[in-house]
Amino acid sequence: MASEGFDHSKNEIGQPAQSFPSLWGDTFISKNIDTHEVQVKYDESVAPLREEVREMLMAKESKTSTDKIALIDILERLGLSYHFEKEIDEQLELIFRESSASNFKTMEKYDLFNTSLLFRLFRQHGHIIPCGVFDRFMKDTDEDLKSDIKGLLSLYEATGVRIQGENVLEEAITFTTCHLNHLRSEIDPLLRERVSRALLRSIHREVPILVVRYYISIYEKESSSNELIVRFAKLNFNYLQSLYQKELFDLTRWWRDSNMSSKVPYVRDRIVESYVWGVGMNYEPQYSFARTAVAKAVQLIAVLDDTYDTYAPLEDLEIFTQVLQRRKHVPPFEDIVSLGLVTSTLFMLVSASYLIGSATQQHFEWLMSKPQIAVAMAQFCRYANDRATNERESNDGGENLTAVDCYMKQYGVSKEEAMNKFAQLAEDLWMSVNKEWVETVSVPRQFLKPILNFGRLTVACYDKGEDGYTYPERVMIKSQILALFVDPI
Repeated sequence: MASEGFDHSKNEIGQPAQSFPSLWGDTFISKNIDTHEVQVKYDESVAPLREEVREMLMAKESKTSTDKIALIDILERLGLSYHFEKEIDEQLELIFRESSASNFKTMEKYDLFNTSLLFRLFRQHGHIIPCGVFDRFMKDTDEDLKSDIKGLLSLYEATGVRIQGENVLEEAITFTTCHLNHLRSEIDPLLRERVSRALLRSIHREVPILVVRYYISIYEKESSSNELIVRFAKLNFNYLQSLYQKELFDLTRWWRDSNMSSKVPYVRDRIVESYVWGVGMNYEPQYSFARTAVAKAVQLIAVLDDTYDTYAPLEDLEIFTQVLQRRKHVPPFEDIVSLGLVTSTLFMLVSASYLIGSATQQHFEWLMSKPQIAVAMAQFCRYANDRATNERESNDGGENLTAVDCYMKQYGVSKEEAMNKFAQLAEDLWMSVNKEWVETVSVPRQFLKPILNFGRLTVACYDKGEDGYTYPERVMIKSQILALFVDPI
């Protein structure tokens, strides 16, 4: 791309080249972990704990339905659910059959907290349940309901799995947000912390592994916490962290050996941040190869993106500028949306996440057929990314037309109006994903999860319109990396 004698301090149109060096130095290359030794110690420590928790989960007489759904929720938040996938599915299936057989009338015995929790868990596990189970609560707006903090929080989190047309849940968002904000200052600090985090991002949009570290610190302080489960969760997290550290060691060496930072110094050096996407899509220990493949793909995409967006050849930019000056042509926004299926990188990265032992050609063919859940999520992520990266990619000089620019010009609206429209479109698409999540039965849920997690990562990385991949310190990605990969519990 570069001509002989190219000055890397400037790009090819004479603008100062912005540098994005790694924030991590030798942090992840200073220690090579013996994962075999870690595995042996872990297996010895957790085997009895795992069996005790399994007994809790499968107990028939000592546990009520509400006890079991609460336990399932705790295990999922603590990152322990992968140990009990079969058992959790069995328990939820039993409760769902009982509820659906009565047309969900049996759920009337549950209070707001448990109704909301069960509704969310059912949908998150692919069970179709009507939103009408909330009608009786939304008609009852007395003071008892308004002061039920845990119930309101559970209902708020249930709204995260809503689909288009569920007016009762749309009303619930407004209702719960208003009262949770009003009561937040009056509740104990531990519950206040949970409410504040949920209002920032509901549990269904959280990246599972990012929840784990946070929730361990919350759960162990709760008066109702189970000491055995706390111990299991901490051992499990430290074990996962050791695996991640080994994978980061290998990835950092791979990136350094490529010498890309010297060959293309303008590229964002973000191999560690790229690995967050690998872990976020598949955090369970058996998916090491998939995590590494995703991380490498994300970093290499950044190389291409930075080269084409910011350092395209001078002659190409001159031709492009001449065309714009002659024709004043702006691509139709609809074309940008269609192109977003590719530029969101969802299909590429989800394909990389399928590099696991159980994936077959059929699963890749299903993904390449552009199923609606993947299309909707790709478009959601494109809108979120465009809102966050618009400022950087606009390049001040205006050589690069962004999707926001195209929308503004086509519809004659301000930047603020365009940004708000993108947010609205993204919200509608997330609800489409929720619908497809429960209705897609042609592939195992294992192959849907990376699609959902891709969207969750986009929410975390591009939160509040910030580009957390390029500037990880702005949206707490840096602090989350420290918590996940550096600091043990």
